[in-house]
Amino acid sequence: VGGGAHHTECDGYDPGSFIRWLGWISVAIGLTLLSEPGAAENLLDREPFDRIQLDAANGGAVLEVLPILFPNRRLPEILPASGTLEVRFIRAPTRLYKVRWANIAQIQLYEQMILAEGIRLTAAGEFDDAYWHFAYLKKHQSTLPGLDDAIGDFLYRNASAAFKAGRHDDAISIITALYEQNPDRTGIERAVSRIAEKRLETQFQQGDFAAARSMLQSLPERFPTLTLAAVREWNNRLDDSAGKFLAEAAAHLDAKRYDDARAAISAAVAIRPESAAAQRLARQLFRARPQVVVAVATPYDGSLSQRLDDAASRRLRRLLQT
Repeated sequence: VGGGAHHTECDGYDPGSFIRWLGWISVAIGLTLLSEPGAAENLLDREPFDRIQLDAANGGAVLEVLPILFPNRRLPEILPASGTLEVRFIRAPTRLYKVRWANIAQIQLYEQMILAEGIRLTAAGEFDDAYWHFAYLKKHQSTLPGLDDAIGDFLYRNASAAFKAGRHDDAISIITALYEQNPDRTGIERAVSRIAEKRLETQFQQGDFAAARSMLQSLPERFPTLTLAAVREWNNRLDDSAGKFLAEAAAHLDAKRYDDARAAISAAVAIRPESAAAQRLARQLFRARPQVVVAVATPYDGSLSQRLDDAASRRLRRLLQT
């Protein structure tokens, strides 16, 4: 490393003196010379930079420099054994320095550090923070090697954590994003089935049959290449439940228990609104015991008055007269 000229190979050169000289000049001009990267720093809060770690002969020192102008921002597979690398230190950006390739043990590009941090945060379950690291890379370095695999792992772990926390809607949304990224990922079919089964079970127990039907319809649309046994099983389960209510309704109708028949038909229709058998029983019930349902703004409270401002009483008198 030097000012206008690089350090040249010469007899009697002491490699250990290189780091001592660098330490002195870093104090003189305010360069960033690190013995160890700061573990707690947020890389996204900093302007892009690269790190160069020197060899053991130079104390393993870490230099922070402006982004190095590698073609397509890709490191060579094998670092050159000779020659020099031109860099600009982040605190002396106007001066060009040359570092011997022979003195360089490792180079970390900014995007590689961002990727590594996103992977670390994912493993630690810090998904909100990890997201921003991957979002940065998708915007600025979408073809970075290892990025797609890291995002896939992030989505899978995030979906798993949401599932374990009982946030099944979040889990299905996240696993959908994973499928869109890589529909052939190992284990995705099993993950989708587990999440769907749990969500459907909850909807079924809560009597939210409309939501269950909607989910059963959307699953094949979201995951067209997956064979989801849960869809077939839960459609059969809804059909069986609706069928039991219809059988009860038919028995009540035969026994002229019309109110019970009406309740059973309503339960079946709530599960399967399109059921032809339910519609047929409903028509039979209407012929046997017609019922008119009136939607009102003011419910009847049990008393019948002559007051003009009592809408419920006026309505009831008209119905009784009819």
